[in-house]
This record gives sequence, C-alpha cells and structure tokens, in this order.
Amino acid sequence: MVKEIVSSSRLSYAGYIRLSSILSSQVPLSPREDIGVWATERYFIVCHQISELLASQILADLKYAAQLISSHQNWGTVRTLLVRAASLALQFYQQSEQLACLCPQHAFLKFRTLLEGASASESKQFRELLNISTGDHPHRKTVERALLSRMDSFSTVPSGVVTQHESEAWSIAEALSVLTNAITIWRELHIVITAHFIAGSRGTGGTAGVEYLLRRMQASGGGADPKDVGNDPSFSSGSFETFCGMSVKNINSKAQVLNERVRLLQPAFEGKMGNYFTQAKAI
Repeated sequence: MVKEIVSSSRLSYAGYIRLSSILSSQVPLSPREDIGVWATERYFIVCHQISELLASQILADLKYAAQLISSHQNWGTVRTLLVRAASLALQFYQQSEQLACLCPQHAFLKFRTLLEGASASESKQFRELLNISTGDHPHRKTVERALLSRMDSFSTVPSGVVTQHESEAWSIAEALSVLTNAITIWRELHIVITAHFIAGSRGTGGTAGVEYLLRRMQASGGGADPKDVGNDPSFSSGSFETFCGMSVKNINSKAQVLNERVRLLQPAFEGKMGNYFTQAKAI
C-alpha cells in the first residue's frame, strides 16, 4: 500500500491524487497462478478505468463550456475547455487501439467467461459520449446554439478581417467538430475490435455483440447493414483488418487527420489558425 500522508502538516503527492485507492482498484477474477491471463486481465481493467477517467473529463469540460457559453462568459476559456475535450477524445480512441494491440485474444477469451453479465454497454459515460457523436447531448446543443447566434453577428465584419471573437468562435466550432469525429471513429474501431475478439458471439451483457454495435451505428446514420455481419469474409478468414467495410487502416488515417486538426488549435499554433480562418473567410 502506498503511504499517502508524509506528515500531519502537509499533503503528499500520493494523498493528493488518492494513489492507494487508484492502485488497489484492479482486481482480476482470473487465478493468479495463470499469470499470463491474470496480467492481461489486469491490463484490460486498467484500460477501461483510464477510458472512464478520460470520458469523465471530456464530459466535465463540455459541461463547463456549455455553462460559460450559455451565460456569454469568457469565450477564451470555452475554447480551452473544448480543445482539451477534443484532445482527450483522441486519447480515448488511442486507448482502445492500444487495448486491441496489447491484449492477446486467447487470454481475453479465458477471462471473459468470468465476467458474468458485466459489459461496457452498461457504462453511463460511454452512452453520453455516443450522444455527443449523434448530436443528442444537451451540452453539445447548448454550445452549438450559442455558436450559431454569435456567427450570425459576423456578417457585418469585412471579408479578410478576423476579429478575436471570430477566431474564438471558429476555434470552438473546430474543437467541437474534432470531438464529435473522434468519438465516431472510436465507435468504428470498437466494432472492428469486437469482431476480432468475439466474432459472432453474443456480448457479455446479453446483446447481439457485433450486430448490436452495428445496429446502433446504423441508427445514427453510419455503419454497414447488421444483416451483412454473418456474410462478412472476416468471420471465415479470421482477419479483421477490414470488417463490414470498415478498415483499421482507414480509421487510423482519420485519427491522424484529427490529431493534426487539434494540434493546430493549441496555443503555439494560434497564429496559423488565424491565417487559416482568414483564408476560409475570403473564399
């Protein structure tokens, strides 16, 4: 156990971040004697805990951005919050990618039988992220309404001139777009990963597995027809680099583009974004 309090007079690093609680929260169900499976399950738990933490910060930043923008306060802070949320959404995507690469399928299938009904489909935060990607989240709607209202006032500004208010609004719109698209590509990757790990099996939460994920994606305007799942050649070949028209390579290419877009929103690149917006206005 990590010692959290150095002395009664000051707070320690471990105490401040509640390190003991964090490090004692990984409790694999696999027998420790099967060390390979046990360690893989521990990694599986860590990945999901990190994903939940990232999701909590994304949702918090979006919530606070919506509160500020709805009361017409400090658009610069709104910009900072949403740029961070967009960047974290890409980390969320990368976390899933790492899980797929570093969690051996044979070990996963061994401890999966111990999960009983536990499933990520139960995650309230993941459902909120899905609502952001489909445009159904109230905080996203609040930000979009405020943006549209402010952008309506820009029609009187001469072409080729970008004011601070305009730059902030464009940056907020761009950050919101990156955030939404990062969650969408995470959904696509999750479908391909699930197909790789469980193929046509049912989900641990009792869902239809891959078919269930495709149905949800299709309901929000994307993805393949769930009826085509059983006919996909991936099930017979055992290779899931491409599944139901979704390619891991193409999904990763989208992620690289989004990473570059969010990088240009960082303070060090602010001038470049100003030039970009000036050119966009002139078109």
